[in-house]
Amino acid sequence: MLTKKWFKTVAMIMLLCLICIACSNDKNKSSDREEEPVVVILDESSKKEEKVKKETSKDSNTTYKYTDYKVNLKIDPEKRTFEGIEKVNFTNKTEDYFETILFNLYLNAYQSNSQVKPYTLESEDKIYRDGFDEGYIEIESVLINNTEAAFNQSETFLELLLQEPVSPEEEIEITIQFKGKVPKASHEIGANDKVMWMGNFLPVLAVYDEDGWSRYSYYPIGDSFYTRISNYSVTVTTPKDYTVVGTGEETEQENEKEKVTTIEAKMVRDFALAVSNQFNVETREVQDGININLYYTSKMGVDGENVLETAEKTLKLYGEILGSYPYTELDIIEGTLYNSSGAEYSALVVADYKVLRGISSQEIIAHLVGHQWFYGVVGSNPVKEPWLDEAIVTYLTNYIFYSDEEIERLMQNKRREINKNIGVLRVTRLNSELRDFSTWESYYNIHYYRGEIMLHALRKRMGDEKFREFLKKYYERYAYKIANKEAFMEVAEEVYDSSLKMFFYQWMDAEKLPKF
Repeated sequence: MLTKKWFKTVAMIMLLCLICIACSNDKNKSSDREEEPVVVILDESSKKEEKVKKETSKDSNTTYKYTDYKVNLKIDPEKRTFEGIEKVNFTNKTEDYFETILFNLYLNAYQSNSQVKPYTLESEDKIYRDGFDEGYIEIESVLINNTEAAFNQSETFLELLLQEPVSPEEEIEITIQFKGKVPKASHEIGANDKVMWMGNFLPVLAVYDEDGWSRYSYYPIGDSFYTRISNYSVTVTTPKDYTVVGTGEETEQENEKEKVTTIEAKMVRDFALAVSNQFNVETREVQDGININLYYTSKMGVDGENVLETAEKTLKLYGEILGSYPYTELDIIEGTLYNSSGAEYSALVVADYKVLRGISSQEIIAHLVGHQWFYGVVGSNPVKEPWLDEAIVTYLTNYIFYSDEEIERLMQNKRREINKNIGVLRVTRLNSELRDFSTWESYYNIHYYRGEIMLHALRKRMGDEKFREFLKKYYERYAYKIANKEAFMEVAEEVYDSSLKMFFYQWMDAEKLPKF
């Protein structure tokens, strides 16, 4: 006869079986998810994004919350002046108590009395073709939670002095009133007689990491912009006949005299805009409904078809290797840059007129666009580890213009050239910083070309399939975060399934580059 005890035992066994089956199904589903391609997420509130935030590795990315910037600007393009109010919703997502908060004021490097110059003395005449013209941003007042706050403005920094420390998890609203001027200069921030381009001109929070607030100069060699992913809502008022193009999606409203352009940008590394009343526009819609917009002021000579085609090829390549372009627009602005090159910002790049006319190489367009993935989506510290974005973008640009056989020959030639000249270079290691360099040539040789050659060697060591798997995993893991060389090496070893310590030492620090 079957007892109640027997029934209870059978029921318990059946319950345990059901639990095991459910767990097995969950595990299978989890495994399937891991094999899905990279999906770029722009919805901060999504459950998947929250899951990614919680599972990040042990660094300052783990608890970071995206900062919101809300800005009202009024620009006088004739005088190249602006005034505005910026509201910053900031949450202390560290374990430290903040007695000060630091902002970068990059535009102040262009002041007449600045001790920090964002260019070498040798290039000054090329940058200021009509003579020196000052640029600056002046902070007029600061409020914290609607209460007046003390601050120090010094060179390219704004330091807020807090009456009460900001404790962990505390959220505050910072209101900054400012005015400024854009220099007539052929540089990353500048203007000519037709257009004004303004990258990283707003007060922006410095990065707080394991070393505290990052306090870096605007160096004359390399890129000094080190920022975290944030959200921007920017309203720009200009005279009616001017067009404003910025990082994000623009909407316009007009009255009899003025135009108000509102720009919304979600999860971007930085914010830039351009202003002109002489823009010509060519647009190409590409895969996934993304619009590539070319804004130029030259009346003739611009090879818009070639520029747009190169940009489209770049979006396609990076989309296939890493993950889709995360924004709805990519704006290419014609500017004047003393080195006939360009400057990259989130969803917007500035290219010298020679590039747009085909006088300079179209590889520059591909390089600028490639930075949307490395520098933009995957952040790094460009002051301490410049190669971490420059070398990757430089190497992947080769995929657009050359066959595998041509890339192999190109890398062999570059390796021989570096080894030939390395004896006369003052700085030879990839483990070097911007402050170590005094010339662009030496900087390019190390952080672009030595880094590029190392990536080619890594590809040969891993094989094409593993190398692409590594790039995709690295991109997916550090999208919208800040990576470092340890993170790069860790993912490489994880995919390769073996130690690469000696490999990275030889290619990063050895006096001579080894053979492939």
